[in-house]
Amino acid sequence: MSQLRRYLDTAAVHDPLIASVFPKEELPSAFAAANGVKCFAFSVYLFVASTACFYHGLALALGLYLPGLLGYAYTEIRERREGRER
Repeated sequence: MSQLRRYLDTAAVHDPLIASVFPKEELPSAFAAANGVKCFAFSVYLFVASTACFYHGLALALGLYLPGLLGYAYTEIRERREGRER
């Protein structure tokens, strides 16, 4: 346990933001808190990026395939109407 505490003390001292905000005796918990904040921020980033990618992909799919699908449907309907008129 003391080796883990020593590692956390050393790692936290090298982070100037943590070292400037928290007293030295609280550095290990401050280091853990900073990692938690970074993890949360990364989770938010992943959520936003995946949502944006989903809607971007949806817009591309609709923008590229929908006109072709509508054109195909229009052509089929027109051919059936012309077939009935003959």
